[in-house]
Amino acid sequence: ELDALHKLPFAMAVGLGPRVLRADTAALAALACWQAILGDWHERCRFEPLPTED
Repeated sequence: ELDALHKLPFAMAVGLGPRVLRADTAALAALACWQAILGDWHERCRFEPLPTED
């Protein structure tokens, strides 16, 4: 299966280093890495703070 994946032109191998992640955190870590690669965190937040009630 790994050989077949390596031959696909659109598949990219990634690693998270020596970390062993649980299934529930591995997906979140992979998404965070993907967003960092895409540069999603280079822009400032577009949300306005909610008004506070005095």
